[in-house]
Amino acid sequence: MIRDEIVNAVSVERAWRHLEWLCREVPERLSGGPEEKRAAAYLRDQLSEAGIPTNLHELVGLVSFPEPSRLTVLEPTDIGEPIVGMTFAHSGSTGPEGVEGELVYVGAGGEDDYATTDVRGKIVLASLSYAPPRPEKARLASVHGARALVVINWGPPDNPSVPMGTVKAVWGNPTPETLPLLTDLPAVGISRADGERLRQLLARGSVRVRLVAAATREWLPIVEPDGFIEAGGPEKDDFILFGGHFDAWGGGATDNATGNVAVLEVARVLAANRDRLRRSVRIVFWPAHENGIMEGSTWFVDRFWDDLDAHGVLYLNVDSPGMRGTTRWFVWSSPETVAWHQTIEQQVAPGIEAERHPLPKIGDQSFFGVGIPAIFPLNQCDKEQVSAWGGAIFGPWYQSTDDTIDVADPAALGDALRYYAAYMSDICTRPILPFEFVSVADIFVRRFDELIAAGVPSDLGLRELRDRALTLRDRAERVRSLTESVNAALEREDPSGLTDWPEARILNHALKSLSRILTAAHSTVCDRYDQDTYGLSALEQPVPALYDAMQLARLDPTSDEYRLLWSRAIRRRNRVADALSTAIGLIERTLTEVDRK
Repeated sequence: MIRDEIVNAVSVERAWRHLEWLCREVPERLSGGPEEKRAAAYLRDQLSEAGIPTNLHELVGLVSFPEPSRLTVLEPTDIGEPIVGMTFAHSGSTGPEGVEGELVYVGAGGEDDYATTDVRGKIVLASLSYAPPRPEKARLASVHGARALVVINWGPPDNPSVPMGTVKAVWGNPTPETLPLLTDLPAVGISRADGERLRQLLARGSVRVRLVAAATREWLPIVEPDGFIEAGGPEKDDFILFGGHFDAWGGGATDNATGNVAVLEVARVLAANRDRLRRSVRIVFWPAHENGIMEGSTWFVDRFWDDLDAHGVLYLNVDSPGMRGTTRWFVWSSPETVAWHQTIEQQVAPGIEAERHPLPKIGDQSFFGVGIPAIFPLNQCDKEQVSAWGGAIFGPWYQSTDDTIDVADPAALGDALRYYAAYMSDICTRPILPFEFVSVADIFVRRFDELIAAGVPSDLGLRELRDRALTLRDRAERVRSLTESVNAALEREDPSGLTDWPEARILNHALKSLSRILTAAHSTVCDRYDQDTYGLSALEQPVPALYDAMQLARLDPTSDEYRLLWSRAIRRRNRVADALSTAIGLIERTLTEVDRK
């Protein structure tokens, strides 16, 4: 079986040698700097040595280089020396004189945390988390009138690591419409240990501080290496995207040198078996993920839209695997991929706990609009350890100078290599794509039920949408049954998967098209061609385009706010309705076409 051969051929020793080079030669790899170019050249050269044709794209990104920050406690005066932290990329700068203000702790810094706290003219202290992420913390602090933002790192209470990162909310390079979303709020990170000292001071009374912060923001040339493994099979024009970001803060070992070396090693083995693949592989290493926010992957979507739309099958995002102390396999994934990847996981490592969560717009998930499904799998520590670290799912050393090679683990990296090799070899060789859309229809049905129960106005027509989603579910059941039966027959007749079956082409085109139609409807607020801002609160809800509908249920129907919001909500409702109808029509045409064969 080709999958087993590819899984058994990957070498953790070879991957580890790549890791040693990256961590020794270019540990911090910020886009726009010389280390980025050295790392990109190394990745390109390694792909070339494996016989993979490569490119080194040159583009321009709006990147930022932050400087250390300094926080001085003015009142009370018993804390000692100033706290040295790090300004976040794309933060506003204070000038050498700094800004002064009363310090106010707001927990995670989400919208609800400001409900009873007046922060106007004050300096906000918040804890690092993904709920909301840093850019949304900064946006909310600015909206509520704060003068500056200080973010406490996660990890154990005595964690000395100073966090690095960004507060840029714009996903990708800005446009004239999104440029105003770049914050001028000074924002810095400090260690958990220093943050706990400040919280203890606040527990005893008022605290006044002075903050000095500085960061650049400039357009600079950046580079993006990629490679292409052309398959020998009948659907070689289609491809799986395989990669992750290669820029890095601090030590850069598990975020994301381990991911980069995993891609190199699995790509090497896939290239050696290219004639046995039904579908091709496009390997990409994204720049400006860290100090630009997903600018490389967004540029790739914009620049290669036609090819992605016509031929992109799946994106396997490889970010932060191989961490020390991990005990389980954690997967964020698009709903149509769940049954497939869970089957792979059970077969590859039945004794390892695997946990699945809906795919959020994090990492380089820039493909929601074009509608390419994705999985983002990695090793993780057990839940008790993550809880003890205050939610630090990537470890307390995440995005700091402490992310060095000693926090990576060869055994964990080996587990990740086998999973990635299994996913890639399976999706590249099976006759029929393993996507099912019953789960997708269920997302819409559940969300419409929630909105109706919450009292969303009936003139938005959500009951009609619910009926349409149930129709989609019925049709998706039928196409799932047909796909399973055709796939089983083709696997019996052609174990190699290299025969050009008409039924396979029809079904695969339909399955790709369903992802194109439905992904944007259930995972974005913006339209198909734009990118939602990083950390947007609406994205925490399923079918986020209907976020306004829930707000309407809480407003006075005679108010101006209600009437303005209704106009936007009905248009977004219509976009969802159109997607459901289009998907139903596509399935019905596909069922008829296959039946004729």
